[in-house]
Amino acid sequence: RDITVGFNPDWLWFKNRDNTYNHVYYDSVRGPQTRFEPSQDVTEATVSTAVTDFTPSGVQGFSIGGNDGATNQSGYSIVAWCWKLGGEPTADNSAGVGATPTSGSVKIDGSNKSDALAGSIAATRLSANTQSGVSIVTYTGNGSDGATIAHGLSTAPETVIVFGRDIANTTVLGTTGQITGFTHYISYAKNLSYFVDDDTIWNDTAPTSTVFSVGTAANVNTNTKKYMAICMHHVDGFSRVGEISYAGNGSSTAGTFVHCGFKPAFVMVKRADSSSGWQVYDHLRTSSNSASDNAHQFNPRDERLALNTYDGIATSSTQAMDFTSSGFALRSDNTDQNGGSVPYYFMAFAQNQPFKYSNAE
Repeated sequence: RDITVGFNPDWLWFKNRDNTYNHVYYDSVRGPQTRFEPSQDVTEATVSTAVTDFTPSGVQGFSIGGNDGATNQSGYSIVAWCWKLGGEPTADNSAGVGATPTSGSVKIDGSNKSDALAGSIAATRLSANTQSGVSIVTYTGNGSDGATIAHGLSTAPETVIVFGRDIANTTVLGTTGQITGFTHYISYAKNLSYFVDDDTIWNDTAPTSTVFSVGTAANVNTNTKKYMAICMHHVDGFSRVGEISYAGNGSSTAGTFVHCGFKPAFVMVKRADSSSGWQVYDHLRTSSNSASDNAHQFNPRDERLALNTYDGIATSSTQAMDFTSSGFALRSDNTDQNGGSVPYYFMAFAQNQPFKYSNAE
Protein backbone atom coordinates (compact mmCIF):
# COMPACT_ATOMS: atom_id res chain seq x y z
CA ARG A 1 0.00 0.00 0.00
CA ASP A 2 1.38 3.41 -1.02
CA ILE A 3 0.90 6.45 1.26
CA THR A 4 1.16 9.80 -0.53
CA VAL A 5 2.45 12.78 1.47
CA GLY A 6 3.82 15.07 -1.26
CA PHE A 7 7.49 14.06 -0.93
CA ASN A 8 9.60 10.98 -0.19
CA PRO A 9 10.28 11.08 3.57
CA ASP A 10 13.45 9.72 5.16
CA TRP A 11 12.19 9.69 8.76
CA LEU A 12 8.78 8.25 9.68
CA TRP A 13 7.22 8.36 13.15
CA PHE A 14 4.02 6.28 13.61
CA LYS A 15 1.41 5.86 16.34
CA ASN A 16 -1.74 3.76 16.29
CA ARG A 17 -4.39 6.15 17.66
CA ASP A 18 -6.93 3.44 18.49
CA ASN A 19 -4.85 0.66 19.99
CA THR A 20 -2.18 0.06 22.61
CA TYR A 21 0.91 -0.01 20.39
CA ASN A 22 4.05 1.96 21.10
CA HIS A 23 5.27 4.88 19.01
CA VAL A 24 7.67 3.53 16.35
CA TYR A 25 10.38 5.07 14.17
CA TYR A 26 11.50 4.05 10.68
CA ASP A 27 14.12 5.79 8.57
CA SER A 28 15.82 5.45 5.21
CA VAL A 29 19.28 5.44 6.83
CA ARG A 30 18.79 2.07 8.52
CA GLY A 31 16.51 1.00 5.67
CA PRO A 32 12.91 -0.20 5.31
CA GLN A 33 11.51 -2.86 7.62
CA THR A 34 13.81 -1.73 10.47
CA ARG A 35 11.80 -0.52 13.47
CA PHE A 36 12.74 1.24 16.66
CA GLU A 37 10.44 1.92 19.63
CA PRO A 38 11.92 5.10 21.15
CA SER A 39 10.29 4.90 24.58
CA GLN A 40 11.30 1.29 25.23
CA ASP A 41 14.50 -0.26 26.56
CA VAL A 42 14.87 -2.49 23.49
CA THR A 43 17.00 -3.00 20.40
CA GLU A 44 15.79 -2.32 16.88
CA ALA A 45 13.74 -5.03 15.17
CA THR A 46 13.09 -6.22 11.64
CA VAL A 47 9.39 -6.09 10.71
CA SER A 48 8.81 -7.26 7.15
CA THR A 49 5.11 -6.32 7.14
CA ALA A 50 5.53 -2.63 7.97
CA VAL A 51 7.43 0.05 5.97
CA THR A 52 8.61 -1.59 2.75
CA ASP A 53 9.88 1.30 0.58
CA PHE A 54 10.92 4.93 1.12
CA THR A 55 11.00 5.73 -2.61
CA PRO A 56 8.20 3.78 -4.30
CA SER A 57 8.04 4.25 -8.06
CA GLY A 58 5.82 7.13 -9.12
CA VAL A 59 4.75 7.97 -5.56
CA GLN A 60 5.65 11.00 -3.49
CA GLY A 61 5.43 9.14 -0.24
CA PHE A 62 6.26 5.70 1.19
CA SER A 63 4.95 2.13 1.07
CA ILE A 64 3.65 -0.08 3.86
CA GLY A 65 2.52 -3.69 3.79
CA GLY A 66 0.72 -6.30 5.84
CA ASN A 67 -1.49 -5.87 8.87
CA ASP A 68 1.19 -4.48 11.19
CA GLY A 69 -0.42 -3.12 14.35
CA ALA A 70 1.70 0.02 14.64
CA THR A 71 1.55 1.11 11.00
CA ASN A 72 -1.33 -0.55 9.12
CA GLN A 73 -3.78 -2.36 11.39
CA SER A 74 -7.04 -2.94 9.53
CA GLY A 75 -9.82 -0.58 10.61
CA TYR A 76 -7.64 1.45 12.97
CA SER A 77 -6.61 5.09 12.72
CA ILE A 78 -2.84 5.63 12.37
CA VAL A 79 -0.91 8.91 12.53
CA ALA A 80 2.42 9.25 10.69
CA TRP A 81 4.68 12.28 11.07
CA CYS A 82 7.13 12.55 8.17
CA TRP A 83 10.41 14.41 7.59
CA LYS A 84 12.48 14.69 4.40
CA LEU A 85 16.23 14.47 4.97
CA GLY A 86 19.03 14.15 2.43
CA GLY A 87 17.85 11.03 0.63
CA GLU A 88 18.20 7.28 1.12
CA PRO A 89 21.78 5.98 1.52
CA THR A 90 22.59 3.00 -0.67
CA ALA A 91 25.81 1.69 0.93
CA ASP A 92 27.69 1.43 4.21
CA ASN A 93 30.72 3.67 4.65
CA SER A 94 33.85 1.51 4.63
CA ALA A 95 36.28 4.46 4.48
CA GLY A 96 38.31 5.31 7.55
CA VAL A 97 38.11 8.31 9.87
CA GLY A 98 38.89 11.56 8.06
CA ALA A 99 38.45 10.05 4.59
CA THR A 100 35.91 10.72 1.87
CA PRO A 101 33.03 8.34 2.65
CA THR A 102 32.09 5.44 0.41
CA SER A 103 29.91 6.62 -2.47
CA GLY A 104 26.22 6.43 -1.55
CA SER A 105 26.76 6.14 2.21
CA VAL A 106 26.42 9.84 3.06
CA LYS A 107 23.62 11.87 1.48
CA ILE A 108 23.62 15.65 1.98
CA ASP A 109 20.67 17.53 0.44
CA GLY A 110 20.15 14.77 -2.09
CA SER A 111 23.79 14.37 -3.18
CA ASN A 112 26.67 12.08 -2.22
CA LYS A 113 29.29 13.71 -0.02
CA SER A 114 32.46 14.05 -2.07
CA ASP A 115 34.97 15.24 0.56
CA ALA A 116 36.22 14.09 3.95
CA LEU A 117 33.78 13.41 6.77
CA ALA A 118 34.55 14.84 10.22
CA GLY A 119 34.64 12.90 13.49
CA SER A 120 36.83 10.46 15.42
CA ILE A 121 34.23 7.76 14.71
CA ALA A 122 33.36 7.35 11.03
CA ALA A 123 29.64 7.50 10.30
CA THR A 124 28.30 4.25 8.84
CA ARG A 125 25.44 5.97 7.02
CA LEU A 126 24.16 9.54 7.10
CA SER A 127 21.29 11.52 5.58
CA ALA A 128 21.11 15.28 6.19
CA ASN A 129 18.90 18.13 5.07
CA THR A 130 20.86 21.31 5.76
CA GLN A 131 17.94 23.57 4.91
CA SER A 132 15.47 21.99 7.32
CA GLY A 133 18.17 21.36 9.94
CA VAL A 134 17.55 17.64 10.49
CA SER A 135 19.86 14.66 9.98
CA ILE A 136 20.12 11.00 10.92
CA VAL A 137 23.47 9.25 11.32
CA THR A 138 24.40 5.69 12.26
CA TYR A 139 27.75 4.79 13.82
CA THR A 140 29.55 2.07 15.75
CA GLY A 141 30.85 2.98 19.21
CA ASN A 142 34.54 2.81 20.15
CA GLY A 143 34.22 3.23 23.93
CA SER A 144 36.53 6.27 24.00
CA ASP A 145 35.68 9.32 26.09
CA GLY A 146 35.17 12.43 23.98
CA ALA A 147 34.56 10.59 20.71
CA THR A 148 32.98 12.69 17.96
CA ILE A 149 30.62 11.82 15.10
CA ALA A 150 29.71 13.89 12.02
CA HIS A 151 26.10 15.08 11.84
CA GLY A 152 26.11 16.38 8.26
CA LEU A 153 24.43 19.71 9.00
CA SER A 154 25.84 23.17 8.30
CA THR A 155 24.99 24.52 11.77
CA ALA A 156 25.59 22.99 15.21
CA PRO A 157 22.64 20.85 16.34
CA GLU A 158 20.62 22.11 19.30
CA THR A 159 19.05 18.73 20.02
CA VAL A 160 20.63 15.29 19.62
CA ILE A 161 18.77 12.03 20.29
CA VAL A 162 20.72 8.74 20.42
CA PHE A 163 19.30 5.20 20.27
CA GLY A 164 21.11 1.91 20.81
CA ARG A 165 20.47 -0.30 17.79
CA ASP A 166 21.88 -3.62 19.02
CA ILE A 167 22.19 -2.80 22.71
CA ALA A 168 19.05 -2.50 24.84
CA ASN A 169 19.33 0.79 26.67
CA THR A 170 17.49 4.00 27.34
CA THR A 171 17.10 6.48 24.48
CA VAL A 172 18.77 9.75 25.48
CA LEU A 173 18.23 13.36 24.38
CA GLY A 174 20.55 16.33 24.85
CA THR A 175 19.82 19.96 24.12
CA THR A 176 21.52 23.35 24.17
CA GLY A 177 18.34 24.81 25.64
CA GLN A 178 18.22 27.23 28.54
CA ILE A 179 17.41 24.33 30.86
CA THR A 180 20.71 22.45 30.89
CA GLY A 181 22.96 22.50 27.87
CA PHE A 182 24.80 19.30 26.91
CA THR A 183 25.87 18.64 30.51
CA HIS A 184 22.56 16.81 31.08
CA TYR A 185 20.41 14.27 29.30
CA ILE A 186 16.75 13.29 29.42
CA SER A 187 15.27 9.89 28.62
CA TYR A 188 12.36 8.87 26.40
CA ALA A 189 11.82 5.83 28.60
CA LYS A 190 8.62 4.81 30.35
CA ASN A 191 10.05 5.76 33.75
CA LEU A 192 9.15 9.37 32.82
CA SER A 193 12.51 10.78 33.89
CA TYR A 194 13.69 14.39 33.83
CA PHE A 195 16.98 16.09 32.92
CA VAL A 196 19.92 14.45 34.74
CA ASP A 197 23.50 15.72 35.07
CA ASP A 198 25.84 13.10 33.60
CA ASP A 199 29.13 13.84 31.81
CA THR A 200 29.40 10.27 30.46
CA ILE A 201 26.64 10.92 27.90
CA TRP A 202 27.74 14.03 25.94
CA ASN A 203 31.18 14.47 27.57
CA ASP A 204 29.84 17.88 28.77
CA THR A 205 30.52 19.15 25.24
CA ALA A 206 28.04 20.94 22.99
CA PRO A 207 27.95 20.00 19.29
CA THR A 208 29.92 22.03 16.77
CA SER A 209 29.08 22.88 13.17
CA THR A 210 30.53 19.52 12.09
CA VAL A 211 30.28 16.97 14.94
CA PHE A 212 28.55 16.00 18.19
CA SER A 213 30.41 14.46 21.12
CA VAL A 214 29.74 11.39 23.23
CA GLY A 215 31.21 10.02 26.45
CA THR A 216 31.60 6.41 27.54
CA ALA A 217 28.03 5.63 28.64
CA ALA A 218 26.44 2.48 27.22
CA ASN A 219 23.59 4.65 25.93
CA VAL A 220 25.85 6.33 23.37
CA ASN A 221 29.28 4.70 22.99
CA THR A 222 29.88 1.08 23.94
CA ASN A 223 32.74 -0.40 21.93
CA THR A 224 31.53 -2.33 18.82
CA LYS A 225 27.85 -1.54 19.50
CA LYS A 226 25.70 0.18 16.87
CA TYR A 227 23.83 3.47 17.39
CA MET A 228 21.61 5.90 15.56
CA ALA A 229 21.46 9.65 16.23
CA ILE A 230 18.87 12.22 15.16
CA CYS A 231 20.37 15.72 15.07
CA MET A 232 18.39 18.96 14.77
CA HIS A 233 18.86 22.71 14.86
CA HIS A 234 16.18 25.37 14.58
CA VAL A 235 15.27 26.98 11.26
CA ASP A 236 13.43 30.29 11.43
CA GLY A 237 9.88 29.88 10.18
CA PHE A 238 10.04 26.08 10.37
CA SER A 239 11.28 24.66 13.67
CA ARG A 240 12.12 25.19 17.32
CA VAL A 241 14.02 22.16 18.60
CA GLY A 242 15.90 22.98 21.77
CA GLU A 243 17.66 26.33 21.68
CA ILE A 244 14.82 27.77 23.77
CA SER A 245 12.50 26.46 26.46
CA TYR A 246 9.53 27.96 28.26
CA ALA A 247 8.27 28.36 31.82
CA GLY A 248 4.70 27.53 32.77
CA ASN A 249 2.58 30.09 34.61
CA GLY A 250 0.11 27.77 36.37
CA SER A 251 -2.95 29.59 35.04
CA SER A 252 -6.05 27.61 34.11
CA THR A 253 -7.51 30.50 32.09
CA ALA A 254 -4.55 32.26 30.44
CA GLY A 255 -1.72 29.77 30.11
CA THR A 256 1.78 30.50 28.86
CA PHE A 257 2.08 31.50 25.20
CA VAL A 258 5.15 30.09 23.43
CA HIS A 259 6.31 32.10 20.42
CA CYS A 260 7.66 29.95 17.57
CA GLY A 261 7.54 32.36 14.65
CA PHE A 262 5.20 30.03 12.72
CA LYS A 263 1.91 28.15 13.06
CA PRO A 264 2.87 24.72 14.40
CA ALA A 265 1.94 21.45 12.76
CA PHE A 266 3.65 19.32 15.45
CA VAL A 267 4.47 20.08 19.10
CA MET A 268 6.04 17.78 21.70
CA VAL A 269 6.32 18.94 25.33
CA LYS A 270 8.14 17.51 28.37
CA ARG A 271 8.47 18.86 31.89
CA ALA A 272 12.20 19.27 32.52
CA ASP A 273 12.52 19.25 36.32
CA SER A 274 10.43 16.27 37.43
CA SER A 275 8.75 13.09 36.26
CA SER A 276 6.03 13.54 33.66
CA GLY A 277 5.07 12.24 30.25
CA TRP A 278 6.13 13.39 26.79
CA GLN A 279 2.97 14.79 25.17
CA VAL A 280 2.62 14.99 21.37
CA TYR A 281 0.12 17.22 19.51
CA ASP A 282 -0.41 18.01 15.84
CA HIS A 283 -2.50 20.18 13.52
CA LEU A 284 -4.59 17.41 11.92
CA ARG A 285 -6.04 15.55 14.88
CA THR A 286 -9.25 16.36 16.78
CA SER A 287 -10.03 19.95 17.75
CA SER A 288 -12.27 20.76 20.72
CA ASN A 289 -13.23 24.24 19.55
CA SER A 290 -15.59 25.41 16.84
CA ALA A 291 -14.65 26.39 13.30
CA SER A 292 -15.18 30.03 14.25
CA ASP A 293 -12.10 29.89 16.46
CA ASN A 294 -9.99 28.80 13.51
CA ALA A 295 -11.06 31.90 11.62
CA HIS A 296 -9.26 33.91 14.30
CA GLN A 297 -5.93 32.17 13.69
CA PHE A 298 -6.48 29.63 16.47
CA ASN A 299 -6.20 25.90 15.91
CA PRO A 300 -7.02 24.31 19.29
CA ARG A 301 -5.84 20.77 19.97
CA ASP A 302 -7.04 18.58 22.82
CA GLU A 303 -5.98 15.17 21.46
CA ARG A 304 -2.56 14.18 22.72
CA LEU A 305 -0.56 10.99 22.27
CA ALA A 306 1.79 10.23 25.14
CA LEU A 307 5.18 8.97 23.98
CA ASN A 308 5.74 6.96 27.15
CA THR A 309 2.67 4.70 27.19
CA TYR A 310 1.00 2.06 25.06
CA ASP A 311 -2.22 4.08 25.10
CA GLY A 312 -4.08 5.38 22.09
CA ILE A 313 -5.82 8.74 21.93
CA ALA A 314 -6.10 10.77 25.13
CA THR A 315 -8.48 13.72 24.77
CA SER A 316 -8.72 16.20 27.61
CA SER A 317 -9.58 19.89 27.81
CA THR A 318 -7.35 20.06 30.91
CA GLN A 319 -4.27 19.29 28.81
CA ALA A 320 -5.11 21.12 25.58
CA MET A 321 -3.22 23.82 23.72
CA ASP A 322 -4.09 26.36 21.03
CA PHE A 323 -2.08 26.45 17.81
CA THR A 324 -1.90 30.08 16.72
CA SER A 325 -0.43 31.83 13.71
CA SER A 326 2.88 32.35 15.56
CA GLY A 327 3.14 29.63 18.20
CA PHE A 328 1.08 27.77 20.78
CA ALA A 329 -0.77 28.71 23.96
CA LEU A 330 -1.39 26.43 26.93
CA ARG A 331 -5.03 26.22 27.94
CA SER A 332 -4.80 24.74 31.44
CA ASP A 333 -2.72 24.58 34.61
CA ASN A 334 -1.87 20.91 34.14
CA THR A 335 1.69 20.33 35.32
CA ASP A 336 2.57 18.23 32.25
CA GLN A 337 2.43 21.46 30.20
CA ASN A 338 1.87 24.55 32.34
CA GLY A 339 2.82 24.23 36.00
CA GLY A 340 3.63 27.49 37.76
CA SER A 341 7.30 28.56 37.27
CA VAL A 342 8.08 25.10 35.91
CA PRO A 343 10.62 24.69 33.04
CA TYR A 344 9.66 22.70 29.94
CA TYR A 345 11.51 21.31 26.96
CA PHE A 346 9.58 21.47 23.70
CA MET A 347 10.01 20.64 20.04
CA ALA A 348 7.85 22.31 17.37
CA PHE A 349 7.70 22.09 13.57
CA ALA A 350 5.68 23.99 10.99
CA GLN A 351 3.85 22.06 8.27
CA ASN A 352 6.14 23.19 5.47
CA GLN A 353 9.76 24.23 5.59
CA PRO A 354 10.14 27.68 3.94
CA PHE A 355 12.68 26.60 1.33
CA LYS A 356 12.27 24.78 -1.94
CA TYR A 357 14.19 21.65 -1.00
CA SER A 358 12.22 20.05 1.80
CA ASN A 359 8.98 19.65 3.68
CA ALA A 360 7.72 18.12 6.88
CA GLU A 361 4.21 17.07 7.76
